[in-house]
Amino acid sequence: MMLKGKCLQYHNDLIRSIIINEPIFFSKTFYSSMSDTIDNLLFFFLNDEVSASLDNRGPLGDIIDCEDFPLYKLVNSDVEKLFQERTDFIIGSYFLDFTVSSFSVFEKWICNMYEELRPRKPSKGKKAKRLEKLIEQYYQTSSPSEKSLILEKIMVGCSAYVSSSEKIEFCMSRLTNDYKRDVKKDKKIINLYRNQRNTIHNLGVHKNKSIEPISIKGIDMDLKEGLPSFTEDRNSHIYICDELVEIYRAMCQDFSHSNINSNAFFQQN
Repeated sequence: MMLKGKCLQYHNDLIRSIIINEPIFFSKTFYSSMSDTIDNLLFFFLNDEVSASLDNRGPLGDIIDCEDFPLYKLVNSDVEKLFQERTDFIIGSYFLDFTVSSFSVFEKWICNMYEELRPRKPSKGKKAKRLEKLIEQYYQTSSPSEKSLILEKIMVGCSAYVSSSEKIEFCMSRLTNDYKRDVKKDKKIINLYRNQRNTIHNLGVHKNKSIEPISIKGIDMDLKEGLPSFTEDRNSHIYICDELVEIYRAMCQDFSHSNINSNAFFQQN
C-alpha cells in the first residue's frame, strides 16, 4: 500500500508540473499505470485476508458444497487442497504476474521516452558498424558454411527492428553525470527484473544463463539457470518494484533539461 501511495503522489506531482488548470484524473502516467498494476496484487491479498478470517472462509464453503452445480463437486476436494496445501504456489503465481505487468509498465513508458529522445540524441550507430564488419567478413571468406553463418548473424543481430531492451539501453546510455542514482546498479536491477518477467514463457523457470544476484534492502534475489526466481522474502518483489519506480523518476529528472516533449511522460485518457 505504501508503494501504491508513492505512485499516486508521484503521479500528482508530475501532472502538476506539466499541466496547469487541467483535471489530474484525465491523464495517464507511468505512476498511475504502476498503481493500477499494484491494484491486482492488493485486491488478491485483501480478499484472501478477509476470507481467511471467516469461519470455513465464509460463503466460499457454501459455493463449493452447492448440490445444484455437479461440476463444483468434481473439483471440491481439489479446491480444498488449493487453500490448504497450495497457498504458497498461488502467492508465488500472483507475484510472477505482478512482475510481468509491472515491468511491462516500465517498458511501455521508457519506450515513450525513447521516441522523444531518439531525434535529439542520435544513436551511436553500433548496429551499422556491426553490419559493416560482417559484410566485410562475408566477402573475405570463400567458405559457404562461413558465409551462411555470417548471413545468419546479419539477419539476427543487424535488423532495423529496435527491441524494448535496446530502447531501455539507449535511454540509460543518454543519462548525464547529474543522474542521481548508480547507473551500473540500476542496469543490474533492470536486467534481473526483465529476466524474471521473461520466465513467464517457461512457467516461471529461467532458461538462460544465471543472472548476477542483487540485494534489495538486505534481501537477496537471484535467478539461476534452470530454476525459478528465488528470494528468501517475497517482500523483495515489492522492494524491487519500488526501485524500478525510483529509477524511472530519476531518469525523468535527468532528462527534464533535454526539452523532451511532455507526451513522453503522460497521455490524455
